[in-house]
Amino acid sequence: MRILQLTKRAWPHRGGIERHVRDLATGLSATGEATVEMVVAAGAPRSRTWFDGQVRIDEVAAFGRPWSLDLAPGYLGAVGRALDRAPDVVHLHEPHPLGLVTWAAMRHRMPPTVVTWHADITRQRLFLPVYGPLQRLLLREAPAIIAQTDRHVSASAFLPAVASKCHVIPTGVDVARYLDVNAPMAGVTMRRAWGAPARVVLFVGRLIYYKGLPVLLDAMAGIDATLVLAGEGRDRGALEAQASRLGLAGRVRFLGDVPESDLPALYHACDLLVLPSTAITEGFGLVQLEAMACAKPVVSTRLPTGVAVVNRDGVTGLTVPPGDVAALAKAISRLLDDRAFAAACGARAQARVLAEFSRDQMVADTLALYRAVARRPA
Repeated sequence: MRILQLTKRAWPHRGGIERHVRDLATGLSATGEATVEMVVAAGAPRSRTWFDGQVRIDEVAAFGRPWSLDLAPGYLGAVGRALDRAPDVVHLHEPHPLGLVTWAAMRHRMPPTVVTWHADITRQRLFLPVYGPLQRLLLREAPAIIAQTDRHVSASAFLPAVASKCHVIPTGVDVARYLDVNAPMAGVTMRRAWGAPARVVLFVGRLIYYKGLPVLLDAMAGIDATLVLAGEGRDRGALEAQASRLGLAGRVRFLGDVPESDLPALYHACDLLVLPSTAITEGFGLVQLEAMACAKPVVSTRLPTGVAVVNRDGVTGLTVPPGDVAALAKAISRLLDDRAFAAACGARAQARVLAEFSRDQMVADTLALYRAVARRPA
């Protein structure tokens, strides 16, 4: 079976969606039952074709990204050439304005299209009068829609109208890499390199508006612990300035982007992970699963999305209202101070990932959906 994936960017461009698509594509390819290729926008004004294992990736030159919209005029042509190779299924990851416009322009050439709905558009609402009707057209014509949790359906402004076509397939992680017997000791070494702080709170992700990092810094002002921020983003300068104003400069470490190979050690180096997101753009929070796979408790926010589905309050960690500094500080302090409770949450978190969020299960369920869609008559 030939699968064509359409998404914004390819890993190693940082982001939960990028990692999800990479894990799905490489996992599908590893089954030997699917040939997978992707068409994405490049992060530079040049095109190239390369392979991630057996997955073919066509990166199309992009000449800027105003309002997070890639200016990649060659994208439509690249998709057309990919369609010439006769895929059985197209898999479009939304939101992806460039991919959606391309799908609309070429939909009469498209094989059955599966849509993964990662999140509604929130920040670029100015474009909804044009983009919204195209999304509704896509959802009407797509034979199947993947949502990562039930909440992705109920919280969306678009999916309830097509709920009968929605299939819940949770994002999965490659659990084995986080269970590597060498990872805990690598985490100890990493923590020593930070000066061996007694207590470490970790954030992993892009340093951008919806992650709620100003709230996290305010919460850390009253907590005796070191905050480690792993990731890059346009808000880094403002966050560094805020940390300085709060007197946290000596207790906040900005690591920048961490190599993928170091992620298991990074999670093992912390006491807990915090995902303080404040907007529904945070649809799932893949980093929660990665930390949970390492038996770490999580503090996250009660967004009406899949974030609170992954992290169960009082079971795998704690959840707090988004934007609530006092509640966030209280939750972090509880997990730092009550080590027995934190360890129990971490153990339950790891068991939950193993039982419900493995990459192998995600791949198997997606492949079964592809087969069902491809067999349907036109």
